[in-house]
Amino acid sequence: MDENGKNYKFTSAIVSQKLWDLVDKVRIDSEFIKKHIENAKEVKTGEFKIPKFKISFGFDAAGALEKGLNLPFFPEAGLDGIVMGKYRITAVAHKLVIEVNEKGTEAAAGTAVIVIKCWQDPLDFVADHPFMFIVRDDRNGVIMFMGYVLNPLLEGN
Repeated sequence: MDENGKNYKFTSAIVSQKLWDLVDKVRIDSEFIKKHIENAKEVKTGEFKIPKFKISFGFDAAGALEKGLNLPFFPEAGLDGIVMGKYRITAVAHKLVIEVNEKGTEAAAGTAVIVIKCWQDPLDFVADHPFMFIVRDDRNGVIMFMGYVLNPLLEGN
């Protein structure tokens, strides 16, 4: 998040259907978020509970990159315009850590954007079963991170 916490939005979705159906819709249809979340109306929420969790993921991306982008991995890579001397890329690692805790959810405790047809009473949002989350850049709508929690009741999340 930026220093003011204003450029990114955390969106969470609890679904009555299969979680994987929603994950696939978001992954396949680039307009899904815009159609269903950006244009949704705010709904008064009653109880708002989301578990604390920390997810980390890492992988060596060199193998995947070498399949289509192999020149930087050879001595004649031609990275002269970027660094001085003869260099080549020998490894590419990716690591992601996202943590949601009291500080990260405090601002969202009052309202939630939920897609429904109509609702009169305040709606409780209790993430006590599988849910998906998205962190988006609020300026341009680009999804920065997307993930899911399969068992929010599991200790050590």
